[in-house]
Amino acid sequence: MPSHVSHTLTRAARARTFVRAETATARRAVTLAASTLFALAAINALTAANAHAQSAASSAASTAAAPATAARAAQLLHIPAGSLQQGLVAFAQQTGLMISYDAAQVADKRTAGVSGTYTPSLALALLIEGTGLQATGQPNGGYIVAPGPNAAGAGGAAVALPQTNVNARAERDVARGPVVGYVATRSDTATKSDTSIMQTSQSISVIPRDQMNDQGVQTVSDALKYAAGVTADPYGNDTRADWFYIRGFNADVYWDGLRVPQIANRPGSYAAIRVDPYTLERVEVLRGPSSILYGAGNLGGLVNLVSKVPSAEPYREIGIDYGTFDRRQLRVDMTGPANEDGTLLYRITGLGRLSNAQTDNVSDDRIMIQPSITWRPNAQTSLTWFFNYMQDNMGSSVSYGPALGMVNESRWGRIDRDLLTGDPAFDRYRKTQVATGYRFEHRLNDALQFRSTARFTHMNLDYKSIYGTGLLPDQRTLQRTAYQAEPILNGWQLDNNVQYDTATGPVAHKVVGGVDFQTQRFLNRVWSGSAPSLDLYAPVYGVKGVLPANPTTSTDQTQTQLGLYLQDQMRWDRWYLTLGGREDFTWSTTDNNIAKTTVKQTPSKFTWRAGLLYESAIGLSPYFSYSTSFLPTLSTNLAGTPLQPTTGQQYEIGLKYQPLNTNAIFTASLFNLTQQNVSTADPANTRNTIQTGEVRSRGVELEARMSLTSKLNVVASYTYQDVEVTRSNNVDLGKRPYGVPRNMASFWADYNFGSVGDAKLGAGAGIRYLGQTAGDTANSFSVPSVTLVDASLHADIGWRWRLQLNATNLFDRTYVAGCNTTVQCYYGTGRTVIGSVTARW
Repeated sequence: MPSHVSHTLTRAARARTFVRAETATARRAVTLAASTLFALAAINALTAANAHAQSAASSAASTAAAPATAARAAQLLHIPAGSLQQGLVAFAQQTGLMISYDAAQVADKRTAGVSGTYTPSLALALLIEGTGLQATGQPNGGYIVAPGPNAAGAGGAAVALPQTNVNARAERDVARGPVVGYVATRSDTATKSDTSIMQTSQSISVIPRDQMNDQGVQTVSDALKYAAGVTADPYGNDTRADWFYIRGFNADVYWDGLRVPQIANRPGSYAAIRVDPYTLERVEVLRGPSSILYGAGNLGGLVNLVSKVPSAEPYREIGIDYGTFDRRQLRVDMTGPANEDGTLLYRITGLGRLSNAQTDNVSDDRIMIQPSITWRPNAQTSLTWFFNYMQDNMGSSVSYGPALGMVNESRWGRIDRDLLTGDPAFDRYRKTQVATGYRFEHRLNDALQFRSTARFTHMNLDYKSIYGTGLLPDQRTLQRTAYQAEPILNGWQLDNNVQYDTATGPVAHKVVGGVDFQTQRFLNRVWSGSAPSLDLYAPVYGVKGVLPANPTTSTDQTQTQLGLYLQDQMRWDRWYLTLGGREDFTWSTTDNNIAKTTVKQTPSKFTWRAGLLYESAIGLSPYFSYSTSFLPTLSTNLAGTPLQPTTGQQYEIGLKYQPLNTNAIFTASLFNLTQQNVSTADPANTRNTIQTGEVRSRGVELEARMSLTSKLNVVASYTYQDVEVTRSNNVDLGKRPYGVPRNMASFWADYNFGSVGDAKLGAGAGIRYLGQTAGDTANSFSVPSVTLVDASLHADIGWRWRLQLNATNLFDRTYVAGCNTTVQCYYGTGRTVIGSVTARW
């Protein structure tokens, strides 16, 4: 018999989960109460079913004399990546369980580590994942780790691990699942396959749930404020949508790998579909072109929002928040098995909020519920279905004003930060959105697997607003326009692909090929009319705008895309070469119901990508990549001829570093992006549009993510980006696009101090620097830089309770987040403090 090494040490630890929590009161109480009762009724029904299943499973386990390990509670563990043997020793020390193994069988194996709150059985399964070893539970409460399915020990008959071991990979599917701490090691956003970030030849950041909880994020834009290369909140305190740039260009948004229907660069762009961050497990930023896998898109990159999914580990939390602007919020998140054998899992995430905003008469009320269910008949097959309903009610919408009075003082001083430039008697913003879809995965054998995802999304908006168009010479009278829109947006997205793992001699291949289809239908109705002017320093409200009886804009637009893609990730020794290509076919039809005209466009485009990376033995991964993109231009020239898509290319060289035996990743990248076919004025006829414009972006990004111990998490970044219009017949030639800073930097750290009685105390602090930006396309004025400080305090009382206090813009800096023109500037959000209480079980 092989000799075994055993290790034992007891050290109790409780779970650590970061959640906001909230206190609810009652403005529009009937609406909130109805939504809450609906959510809780569904939750109670599923909870009762789950409790019955757990009771039956517990009884069955007792009858079968299951090992003590199956009933052990979750513990807070921190086992760094590195040697598997060292990881097993740490596991034994931290759980107090006896682990037996043959030292020779684990000597050359490595582990990705485990850090966070897990049951011992799940933690051990994750620890040995991908090593070819199997853990077998023993009647004495310990485990034997050995190759093969029939490992047994001298201590008694072998007992299989609980269900969590079978589902460990799908549960924590490391490309999309939960991340412990701040450091994700894998992602599928860049390759549509489960790939190590250290083996991905493109810059990618993952903002995990732990970081979002620590920072108390309330929007997706909030989650991106500490990510390199991302300009979050360029329009300040805007409750209508999440706005951000990547490397100086508008970013595309994807939701679980499928594009979120977007309306850009034309009336109705405010009709944005949003995703509440409370439903998300992680937010991923892929920098640079992504057309090879996703088709038409912006050059700078994309943000992929990865949803929470049902879990085999039961977990429930209810939290309440209360904070600045009378923010009252209730959140619920519950998950676990829905039947006795664990093949059916459920999750319900819900949120109800009543809140004012920084600007007078602007609210941020929301009702959201997202149930999902996963069916896993076996270890090879998984089907997850979800449904999302969200309703936003904001009273008035975003308020913006002139640079003279906001960026610089006018003769009358500064305009108040809370000033509404619309009118409470006229303004309205009510949005409803519904989304439903599925993700199906089936592994046919060890080499071949099939994946299919689909989603339908619907949004309708009732929007009325009065906004400023010009400032009179007296420097206090704002000329205004009345506006109304009632857009309806429907979108369908589908992506099917096959992954084939094979080898040709010494070269291993991970081949992904697929077809995706998406279409969206946008019905836009807009009314524009006159509105009375407003005294910015002595506003008088109650005089409504005047709108025409018939729409001034009435268009029906359909956009469709069909893409065929193929990618091969090749590995030879420590070298990784990625090659991929894609052919896209697009169709768009725009019906102008007023002019009785129809414009059809059918551009097609081939895009490709190549990347080379070397993964050294000391944790360094230098890489180089080249990629291309395209984006249809939904417009025509003066003659009515459809414009060609913009095209783009990126060169990127970078270095990733993951120090051995540490849970940290450091990245540095140099990039050069160029966009062609940009629309510009025709010198021969300024009323005409030609596509000879060009924009170039180049710079450097540095980012560090560290979970150094179970107590300390750190994220830091620096960005330098030089974005310039290099070809144009307009006034923007040689200028910077507005709203894009040259320099950005950030640092955030969260530290747990330890226990004081029953409470574990911790604190976080962050600093963000946003550099100077251009105020308009002509760069006629600049928006000053700003440095902001954020902070948090938190206390875990036992495992069940968490108290948290978050403050953003702690020192209440009044600043302008950005400007589009001399009369369209946006204040950044002032100091916001939110206190949370969370109960979990």
